[in-house]
Amino acid sequence: MNRMLKLAVAARKRKKEAKIDRLHKRLGFEPPSERKARLEDEMNIDYESIPLEKKQRFLDLFNEGIPLGKAAETAGIDSMMAAQVIIRNAVGLIPSKAIK
Repeated sequence: MNRMLKLAVAARKRKKEAKIDRLHKRLGFEPPSERKARLEDEMNIDYESIPLEKKQRFLDLFNEGIPLGKAAETAGIDSMMAAQVIIRNAVGLIPSKAIK
């Protein structure tokens, strides 16, 4: 029963999102789902353009106790990409080795 309820709620959510997308398209705006996908693609491209050495340098500095912004600036990356490095490399509470 619980599974059926979850499926129904998910279907309702998809239907509502599709309706919102159609309304945005009709008004000439970029639909939220397309915007989200575009921003994720741009974030992935930006993240992959950062060399592994810079990511590792940032993590080393960050793990030494240097604040995120200062460690990112020292490593030569912006703070948004620094946050992505932490999120994408989260093995433990604070990642110590950069992957990819």
